[in-house]
Amino acid sequence: MSVYKVPQDVEAEDKLLGPFSFRQFVFLIIAVIGIAIAYGLSTILLPLAIIPVPMILFFGALALPLKKDQPMEVYLAAVISFMLKPKKASMAA
Repeated sequence: MSVYKVPQDVEAEDKLLGPFSFRQFVFLIIAVIGIAIAYGLSTILLPLAIIPVPMILFFGALALPLKKDQPMEVYLAAVISFMLKPKKASMAA
């Protein structure tokens, strides 16, 4: 009788480079392009390098492989939604 191995994690995303999936790799490329833009702007005038920093932080955070169960963009959307909701419960009767 033959023994067959059954794949356990069939629905996992394919990894493109190290721990990064294709989507995270694209976000990482965009963050690196933002760093290059910041460097190019800093050669013109140093305070101009601040302009692409929000883009670098946003796409850099999306590229992080921190949550294995859910995509990072879903996790960040839940965190932002939690931060923006009012904290006090209304006592409507």
